[in-house]
Formats: sequence, structure tokens, C-alpha cells
Amino acid sequence: MKQAEHLSVYKHNFASWTASRAVQRDFTSTPIIRAAIDYSGLNKAVITLATKKLSIGMYDDWHIEIVSKLRKSLIKSLEKEKLSYGRLSKIIAIYLKTFHILNNPYDKLSQIAHIPVDRIILDELYKNYKISIFNTTNTTWTKLSQKKYFSVIAELRNVQKVENLKCLWMLEKYWVIK
Repeated sequence: MKQAEHLSVYKHNFASWTASRAVQRDFTSTPIIRAAIDYSGLNKAVITLATKKLSIGMYDDWHIEIVSKLRKSLIKSLEKEKLSYGRLSKIIAIYLKTFHILNNPYDKLSQIAHIPVDRIILDELYKNYKISIFNTTNTTWTKLSQKKYFSVIAELRNVQKVENLKCLWMLEKYWVIK
């Protein structure tokens, strides 16, 4: 195996592990999530997506497609109510962060990719902006529907503009463990 191929496989394995661990609690096992990541073709999809002239709309459409593939794989072993758009989106966000964004923080994909949405970031953003959809009393990331998830993303993009941040991932400065 060539050095570049070896690195790509290593990054895929590590990204799959980090994504699985990020959503695993009260969900399912790492091997089941890893199998869904492989089934969805997330690795090749990210590599292909990174080479395109992306728009936010193109990215969001791609995101919906990958969530659908993850759901199709996981529906075989999980109850439907566990397969929320929010939870499946976090798999994609963590995978992208580990596999692509950390190495290419300012390219177009890294600029527009969704950040991992969870209680920590929602709580901190709510404290700073008082935007109702960030209030975790009303918004539980593990239960977000597609519609509500994209409402959260729209507000995140608004905050990104207000703060004049080049990349959406820069909002992860609000991801603070206390």
C-alpha cells in the first residue's frame, strides 16, 4: 500500500471511530455506526465533495443524502425514533472534522460544513445570543428532525455572519467543557 493510501485509510479509521464515539451513548455500538459510515460511502463522498465548487445549497443537499444513507443502514438494527436527523448529522460533522477540516481548515468545504450540534454548544450559544432554537429546554440535539436541524444550522450561519467568521467551524469556540 502506498504511503498516501495508507494515510487515507488511517484517517478514515480514526474519523469513523471519533464519529462513532461522539454519538454512541444511548444509541448503539461503535461497530454498528462504523458499518453505517462505510455503507453510506462517507469517505469517498467527502473526498469527492472537497474537489467541487461548493455552495451552501449543494452542501446541504449532500448532507441530506448522506443522512438518508446512514439511516438506511442503521434502520436494520435500531428503532426508528433513535435515528433522528440530529444524531445522524453529528456522525457526519465529527467525521468531516476529523477526516477533512483539521487538515484543510480554510477550504470551501471546511468553511460551510456543519459543526457538531450538541447540548454544550447550544447552551453556550443560547447564553450569548438568547436565540430560542438554541435553548436546550426546547431543543434536544439527539431528537432534532431534519426541519428543526436546518433551523439550528440557519441560526448558526446567522451568528457566523454577525461575528464575521470565515468558517462555520469557528463557532466551536463556544464548545466549552466546564
